Amino acid sequence: EILSITSSSPQKRARPHALSKMAERPPTAFRTTTTAKSTRRKHFKRLGGFVLAAMASIAGYFLATTWKFSNPSNGSGDGNREQILLVGDSLTQRGFDSKKGWVSKLASTYARRADVINRGYSGYNTKWVFDLMTRKPNLFVKKPTLVVVFLGANDAAVNHKREYAVSLDEYEKNMRAILSMYKNVPRIVVTPPPIIEKDRVQHARETTAFNTPDRLYQHTEKYAAVAEKVGREMGVGVADAFDRFEKLGGGDLSEYFTDGLHFSERGEEVLFELVMETIKHTYPWVSWERLNLDAPLHGELAEKNT
Repeated sequence: EILSITSSSPQKRARPHALSKMAERPPTAFRTTTTAKSTRRKHFKRLGGFVLAAMASIAGYFLATTWKFSNPSNGSGDGNREQILLVGDSLTQRGFDSKKGWVSKLASTYARRADVINRGYSGYNTKWVFDLMTRKPNLFVKKPTLVVVFLGANDAAVNHKREYAVSLDEYEKNMRAILSMYKNVPRIVVTPPPIIEKDRVQHARETTAFNTPDRLYQHTEKYAAVAEKVGREMGVGVADAFDRFEKLGGGDLSEYFTDGLHFSERGEEVLFELVMETIKHTYPWVSWERLNLDAPLHGELAEKNT
């Protein structure tokens, strides 16, 4: 079955609420309504989001206490440098491709305070990542200061890339399993960003013999909703990239992506700012300015020689 483009350009849509019902619908069946009932659902979502955010903050406080006692190197100046683990697909792997990549900027911001460990695997879905983490645990940091999980773009693949696809139910199960590998550690879930379908068609024409998109906007939105749900329910930070780009795009997201999926320099900047905001608001004690330098500044050493 070939899944087709749902609209010529992405439009702002209300985030789905009934995830179980969404999973039963084909990607082309999701529609935004403007009825009073839909409006009420939006109000309930705002209220629910506030309650979940409050619960996450409370959970964060207790997590902070547990984490600080179980990680005495934090802020102690004992010479151990903190480590930030990024787990993802090509959107994470490519974040190191240039100085303006979101991972490069994160590493630069935390220079001499924390090492940023990039475990982004191009083309990987949550099933393959979890399998890799299980089979080769030494590839991943055992006691990181922070874990950022950014997966879902490949799980949502369709048409000629459907061999990469993972069902919504399995995606949710895998995300929970990956996050559960780092209990009592500050964690952030980044939702998959929106898709520019016409650009994915162009990409298919240029790189394959197909004339259909391998990702769909509305279909990917379902995975973003699941990622957000998992993060809120597990009491971890959520960096909602889908929502952030959707609001910034105003119907045209082309300046934020190079091929309808991967980030342009502008898109890398948006994601970097989103991740930094999420760290500051959810785990402020892990903000770069709150972590100690791993060694004295050269000026301090020079001053001792005067």
